[in-house]
Amino acid sequence: MLTNQAKANQFGYWLSSSETDQAPGGNRLDIVLHENPTSMEFGIRWIDISVKSRDDTIEFLKIQHPWLDERTYQVCAGLIEIVGDKAEKFEAFTLGGRLQIDTQERFTACTLESPIPILVITDARPAEALFVDEIKIMLAERRAERLTEPNSYEKRLINADPLELYISLMNALIEKMEHSQHKDNSPIMKLRNFIHSEIKRLRDESFRPSYMPRPIEDIL
Repeated sequence: MLTNQAKANQFGYWLSSSETDQAPGGNRLDIVLHENPTSMEFGIRWIDISVKSRDDTIEFLKIQHPWLDERTYQVCAGLIEIVGDKAEKFEAFTLGGRLQIDTQERFTACTLESPIPILVITDARPAEALFVDEIKIMLAERRAERLTEPNSYEKRLINADPLELYISLMNALIEKMEHSQHKDNSPIMKLRNFIHSEIKRLRDESFRPSYMPRPIEDIL
């Protein structure tokens, strides 16, 4: 059986399935950047990802082969963009995790692991794609609310626990949908079902804290 990195080496990237069938996305994303990406099925030129910097701010990395900087990073909430050699793009979304980078002579291997699902953005999964869109809107709103407090939003985002942030955002989205004039249309109903199913899964698997997470306004 091929390992996660072997699959990523063959296909360019590989999102491992979650440990439970009911969970969306996966908890590990492996990406391999080759010296000669054009020879790959999906040759990768670079990866764009946001991480915690040395001075405790958010830094946007453009990872290419060979990578000669730090080997381990704390990843912050946001998009992961994987750009191919023909300018095609694969996008995923995370609310935080740990990135490990291993550079060899002919390739650079990146592994992102997160305690909560890493979600692929694709038309094949409309509820998850809409979920990511709504999270991005909420994060942008929280950033806007903190504009008068220099670096406050970034520090809060860096220090946020990914699981608490995940549950708090889902709770906020449920409340938002309940007050929406469009709550009965098909995409919103599918999104609401997706969130309720995910909260139930976390509760059933004992991943959900016994306490109610803080409101998103208190976290960010």
